Amino acid sequence: MNLIPQREEGFVEAIFLPYDKAMKLVKHDAERNMLKSANYFYEKRKRR
Repeated sequence: MNLIPQREEGFVEAIFLPYDKAMKLVKHDAERNMLKSANYFYEKRKRR
């Protein structure tokens, strides 16, 4: 998969991280909530 960082947001690199590591690295509650929501839908879909 080709990951492209959002340059308009100031990002210069895009990488995949394990969920737990990503949760430790994010600084803002909004980012943490976004990760929690994405993980919820991922786990829900995985159970099908």
